Formats: sequence, C-alpha cells, structure tokens
Amino acid sequence: MVASAGVVSNALLAAIECEFRFLRVHIVPDLNEACTSLVANVDLVLIERSLIGGLAYHYGDLSAWHPKAMFAVLADPNENQDGRLANLVEQRMVQGVVPTNSNLDILLSILRILLSGGEYVPSVVFRSHLADSGQAARTKRDGAMSELTAREWQILGHVAKGSQNKIIANDLGLSEHTVKIHIHNIINKLGVHNRTEAAAIYFARQVAGPNGSDGHRPSQN
Repeated sequence: MVASAGVVSNALLAAIECEFRFLRVHIVPDLNEACTSLVANVDLVLIERSLIGGLAYHYGDLSAWHPKAMFAVLADPNENQDGRLANLVEQRMVQGVVPTNSNLDILLSILRILLSGGEYVPSVVFRSHLADSGQAARTKRDGAMSELTAREWQILGHVAKGSQNKIIANDLGLSEHTVKIHIHNIINKLGVHNRTEAAAIYFARQVAGPNGSDGHRPSQN
C-alpha cells in the first residue's frame, strides 16, 4: 500500500492478512519509495487517492520494479470526482478502484478479484467524468454556433429542413456556388463532417433554447 500515515487502520491490515494468508501487507508513504524499497514479489500496489497525482510520472518505474503487480486506487469514488481517476483507468495505469466506503466483506472481495488478476471499477467513477465530457462538448458546440454569421445561421436553418443547395440559393437569392461556400464554412466552424451533423447541432440548439434563446440571429441580405 502507498498511503500517508494513519490512512490505513491496523484493523484493516490485520483483516487483509487474515483473509489472504499467502501475503503480507507493506505500507510505504509515497510512490517514489514504492519504486525503490519494495523488492519482494508484489501482487498488488494499492495507492491512496490523494497520492495519484504522481502516478503518471512514476508509472514506468513502478511497472519495471513490479512487473507482475496489479495497480489499484483506494478511494471513495463518490467524493470530489475530478476526472483523474477515470483517466487513469482509461489509460490502463490502474486496474481497480477499491471503495473506502464499502463494508469489509465487499472490500475483501474486491481485493480478491484484483489479486486473482481481475479488474474492478465502480460505475460511479465514470458517471461524473462522462457528464463533464458532455458538458465540455456542449460548451464547445455552443461556442462554435456563436461564431456563425447571420447568413450562415439562415442557410443552416434551410439545411436542417433538408433543402438542396439549389433550393436554398433560389429562396435566398444567392448563387448555388455561394451557398456551397457558406455550407463549407459552417461545417468547418462547427467541427463536423457533413451537413447532416451540422443539422443535428442546429436542432439540438433549437431544443435547448426555445423562444429565441437559442442564439438565432436576425437575417441579413
């Protein structure tokens, strides 16, 4: 275990060693010492959540020193989700998250899974991460929409209705070539691949902001 003094109770250590009689639990105060002081065969490196900030830096050395070890984080997954825990799981730096708010039987069961080479990550670890990602995507989309000119917004409205370039050009008194250029600029600004995706963003904005709060701009000729 990589943990600050007092984080892991003696009662928990005793329970773990009683449950898994084939292993001994060693505690070191930081990741640097985990790379140098533990020379025995290590099956599992369990890291206190407050220390995971340095895991990316030390991961290469930890893996070299303990090539057979599983890596997991000891944490309450409901607290202060900032995305780091989910990122470590996604990058395969850790194979498990051991919830500190679980009862002893569940905690020991999770350790058994990890010591057997399995993985365990509570779904709550990813919920706020996905929510944050979704909010970031919406913010980016809204920023892109605000960059559209009044004419581009007007043309996007026609695109969303399924109108062909020729029809749009006729309705707005523009050349078909000019309409093509506007649609090309719209697609680039929104960061999408085609007019269908652009139309989807248009409809999403319409749903998100009724009664004119969707950022609709007045048309200009």
